[in-house]
Amino acid sequence: MRAFLGLTLYRLILPLLFIVAFPGWVMKMLRRGGFGTRLGERAAIYTTPLEYEPCGAVHFHAVSVGESMLALKLIREWQIAEPERRFVLATGTATGHAVATAAGIPGLRVTYSPLDFRWMVRSYLHRFEPSQIVLVEGEVWPHLLRECDSRNIPVRLVNARMSPRSARRFAKFAAWLRPIYRLLDTVAIQEPEDAPIWETLG
Repeated sequence: MRAFLGLTLYRLILPLLFIVAFPGWVMKMLRRGGFGTRLGERAAIYTTPLEYEPCGAVHFHAVSVGESMLALKLIREWQIAEPERRFVLATGTATGHAVATAAGIPGLRVTYSPLDFRWMVRSYLHRFEPSQIVLVEGEVWPHLLRECDSRNIPVRLVNARMSPRSARRFAKFAAWLRPIYRLLDTVAIQEPEDAPIWETLG
């Protein structure tokens, strides 16, 4: 029951949060030069012809520059082990997108991760049909996890971290968050002492 209520509340609040945050986001994109870098992909609007998209690839999701750099490192190492494997790196910021693009990894499709509205997430998953999704550090989105679960797409969280402040907040709302975090197939944490709080989340 709490899972249903929590997701319903999230769906009601998400559009309001987007409206409030949108002006600041636009200003940030203007400062960082994000416009003109396929930002429409944040709304699952793509210009690349569908037949050129790497369907069935492993998708990495990263927001910050640091997360993008870690994702690039993991992709390079994975390519050495499995040269035939295809990868997509979905970033959440213009700076992360620029870093990923500048890396010049052969065959890597760099895109923007979709905003966590259901229709955008569904459009993204329908287009790319990822074989699995790897989230870097801590970006967990309810609609993305639910839609992946319904499609049997494994979702893994790597380099997960939990600050003491976040741990207290998560513990307070664990009953509401647990149904979402249980949808993660794998969680690889940074610090062993973080294990108990992650275990409470499922």
